[in-house]
Amino acid sequence: MKTIYKFEHNNNIYIGSTINFKSRCWAHNQHKKQAKHKHLSLYQYCNSCDITDVREYMTIILEFNDDQITKKDMRTLEQDYIGLYEANLNSIRAIK
Repeated sequence: MKTIYKFEHNNNIYIGSTINFKSRCWAHNQHKKQAKHKHLSLYQYCNSCDITDVREYMTIILEFNDDQITKKDMRTLEQDYIGLYEANLNSIRAIK
């Protein structure tokens, strides 16, 4: 299932997309510990607020069956939501 999701804590927002939400949450937690990844703003923020499990702050915005949407269309929607929510923890654009 393809998913667009939101991390929100104290009005700080990160928007992401994935093909496996549960696995992506796990990966965010692992990368947060390393703090060496392209989503560095999100991980630095989580570490500064002592957030140990990002899943507590994740919500699903949209879900699609795998054949309902292309990767490019999903990234375009993700970028639209980054703008809509004024996501300040996104370090990079979802689509160029």
